[in-house]
Amino acid sequence: VARRHGLTLDEHEARHVRGVARRGDLIVAVCDNAYEHHDAYEPATRPQLHWSVPDPAPIDTDAAFEDAFTELQARVDRLTTLVATDDHPSA
Repeated sequence: VARRHGLTLDEHEARHVRGVARRGDLIVAVCDNAYEHHDAYEPATRPQLHWSVPDPAPIDTDAAFEDAFTELQARVDRLTTLVATDDHPSA
Protein backbone atom coordinates (compact mmCIF):
# COMPACT_ATOMS: atom_id res chain seq x y z
CA VAL A 1 0.00 0.00 0.00
CA ALA A 2 2.84 2.41 0.83
CA ARG A 3 4.53 1.83 -2.52
CA ARG A 4 1.23 2.17 -4.32
CA HIS A 5 0.90 5.64 -2.79
CA GLY A 6 4.49 6.66 -3.58
CA LEU A 7 5.94 6.12 -0.10
CA THR A 8 9.30 4.42 0.41
CA LEU A 9 9.64 2.83 3.84
CA ASP A 10 12.56 0.45 3.20
CA GLU A 11 15.24 2.84 4.45
CA HIS A 12 13.42 3.93 7.61
CA GLU A 13 13.90 2.43 11.01
CA ALA A 14 12.13 3.04 14.28
CA ARG A 15 13.76 5.52 16.64
CA HIS A 16 12.69 6.76 20.05
CA VAL A 17 10.89 10.10 19.99
CA ARG A 18 13.55 11.58 22.30
CA GLY A 19 16.13 11.02 19.57
CA VAL A 20 14.31 13.03 16.91
CA ALA A 21 11.91 15.52 18.53
CA ARG A 22 12.94 19.10 19.11
CA ARG A 23 11.50 21.71 21.46
CA GLY A 24 8.15 22.91 20.15
CA ASP A 25 7.58 19.96 17.80
CA LEU A 26 4.06 18.60 17.62
CA ILE A 27 4.14 14.93 18.64
CA VAL A 28 1.50 12.73 17.00
CA ALA A 29 1.22 9.20 18.39
CA VAL A 30 -0.53 6.78 16.04
CA CYS A 31 -1.60 3.58 17.76
CA ASP A 32 -4.58 2.13 19.57
CA ASN A 33 -2.76 2.26 22.92
CA ALA A 34 -0.29 5.12 22.35
CA TYR A 35 -2.21 7.56 24.54
CA GLU A 36 -1.70 5.48 27.66
CA HIS A 37 2.07 5.38 27.11
CA HIS A 38 2.61 8.77 25.49
CA ASP A 39 3.54 10.72 28.64
CA ALA A 40 6.13 8.10 29.53
CA TYR A 41 7.96 8.85 26.28
CA GLU A 42 7.83 12.62 26.19
CA PRO A 43 7.26 15.39 28.71
CA ALA A 44 4.00 17.27 28.38
CA THR A 45 5.92 20.44 27.46
CA ARG A 46 5.42 19.64 23.77
CA PRO A 47 2.07 19.71 21.97
CA GLN A 48 0.75 16.15 21.70
CA LEU A 49 -1.99 14.38 19.77
CA HIS A 50 -3.15 10.78 19.91
CA TRP A 51 -4.63 9.24 16.79
CA SER A 52 -6.22 5.90 17.48
CA VAL A 53 -6.10 4.06 14.16
CA PRO A 54 -6.75 0.32 14.08
CA ASP A 55 -3.66 -1.76 13.31
CA PRO A 56 -4.20 -3.42 9.91
CA ALA A 57 -1.60 -6.14 10.57
CA PRO A 58 -3.88 -8.56 12.46
CA ILE A 59 -6.36 -8.51 9.55
CA ASP A 60 -3.49 -8.59 7.01
CA THR A 61 -5.48 -7.73 3.88
CA ASP A 62 -4.81 -5.08 1.26
CA ALA A 63 -8.15 -3.51 2.15
CA ALA A 64 -7.24 -3.19 5.85
CA PHE A 65 -3.90 -1.53 5.01
CA GLU A 66 -5.60 0.72 2.45
CA ASP A 67 -8.19 1.77 5.05
CA ALA A 68 -5.43 2.63 7.55
CA PHE A 69 -3.56 4.62 4.90
CA THR A 70 -6.70 6.50 3.87
CA GLU A 71 -7.52 7.37 7.50
CA LEU A 72 -3.97 8.60 8.20
CA GLN A 73 -3.80 10.57 4.95
CA ALA A 74 -7.07 12.36 5.76
CA ARG A 75 -5.88 13.22 9.28
CA VAL A 76 -2.51 14.48 8.05
CA ASP A 77 -4.23 16.59 5.38
CA ARG A 78 -6.53 18.18 7.99
CA LEU A 79 -3.66 18.75 10.42
CA THR A 80 -1.45 20.26 7.72
CA THR A 81 -4.19 22.75 6.87
CA LEU A 82 -4.43 23.77 10.53
CA VAL A 83 -0.71 24.19 11.25
CA ALA A 84 0.60 25.48 7.90
CA THR A 85 1.63 29.13 7.81
CA ASP A 86 3.24 31.37 5.21
CA ASP A 87 6.57 30.90 7.04
CA HIS A 88 6.20 27.11 7.16
CA PRO A 89 4.33 25.89 4.07
CA SER A 90 3.00 22.35 4.14
CA ALA A 91 5.10 19.65 2.51
